[in-house]
Amino acid sequence: MSSAQSHLKPKHEIKLSDAASVVQPAGSESKNVTAMTAEMGKTGIDVAGDMPWGTHFCLFYETLTDLLEPLVFYCKAGLESQEFCLWVVAAPLTEEDATHALKQAVPDLDRYLDDHSIEIASAHDFYLQNGRFDLKKVTDGWNEKLASASARGYAGVRVTGDSAWLEKRDWKDFCEFEDSINQSIANQRLTVLCTYPLAAFGPDDILDVVRTHQLAVTNRRGIWDVIETAGRKQARAEIKRLNEELEQRVVERTSQLTAANKELTKEVLETAR
Repeated sequence: MSSAQSHLKPKHEIKLSDAASVVQPAGSESKNVTAMTAEMGKTGIDVAGDMPWGTHFCLFYETLTDLLEPLVFYCKAGLESQEFCLWVVAAPLTEEDATHALKQAVPDLDRYLDDHSIEIASAHDFYLQNGRFDLKKVTDGWNEKLASASARGYAGVRVTGDSAWLEKRDWKDFCEFEDSINQSIANQRLTVLCTYPLAAFGPDDILDVVRTHQLAVTNRRGIWDVIETAGRKQARAEIKRLNEELEQRVVERTSQLTAANKELTKEVLETAR
């Protein structure tokens, strides 16, 4: 893995669509838990659509434009929904870059910044302790933000963090952290979007990332793809099945009521004679 550059080009030629068919190893099913509630919120990212609280998804990108555009709309949607937003940036993107881009879409951004409805922080400050990834520091930081947002009356918390800072030595610990997020936010009013520069990761790394998220989207120079994990596909299939059953029951019940109404009308007419 290496640091992302302004115009990122993958080191390895792979088809991300292939990752959608990866079968999770035995025993991993419980790690991709179902999101906490059916209450849907706008992600601001068209291909991702609306998602429930407790969603943990990721974005793979090539260029800084591929990264900035969706994150701006993601944060904008959060602010408009009265959510507290945390945007953690990594080089080469700076806090100033993110603020400038967000101001183009949110003219009154200064108001949100002043009342701390959104914080834009550096990955170095948020993820690292003495130059190494610190799981406890990150977990404590998230819990603090969530508690503070709840106390201040926000609808929930929306987080996005970039991984361009990652070193090979931190990869195992970071993957475990990503995996744990699915459990830790399942019953929280929290949505998390993790972003990964394609140029910095090999095929095996990318498959690791896909396995630890409920949904993955890719933006490669404006071309979007969606990768659903097995767990999410099963959940969507189950929801579809339940909806179809409900519709069928409604049809059957309507038919029964229509027949009963006809029979009642017939009896009334016969009695009237």
